[in-house]
Amino acid sequence: MAYKIIIGPLANLDITENIEWYNKAQAGLGTTFYNQIKQIINTIRKNPFAFASRYKKIRTATLKKFPFMVHYFVDDEQKSIVIISILHTSRNPKTWDERSEK
Repeated sequence: MAYKIIIGPLANLDITENIEWYNKAQAGLGTTFYNQIKQIINTIRKNPFAFASRYKKIRTATLKKFPFMVHYFVDDEQKSIVIISILHTSRNPKTWDERSEK
């Protein structure tokens, strides 16, 4: 049974803002970014435990063509995967600390 994906509000904001940024940088690049997000989420859905835990119970999966990590946790009881953020790999780690407290 596949896990249900839940994309949290901060992750949705991350996706939207980065699509806009990439589309401004180059026409169509935002679509490529979004397709990479969909691809990695599909991979996570198929095997949520394939990626290592990075912060306590938070796992991260790196996009192939963009320097971003998808941060998520698995709720095994509810059979769901909660995507909590999609952050650029060069962002200050304190950004993650601040978000994880919310």
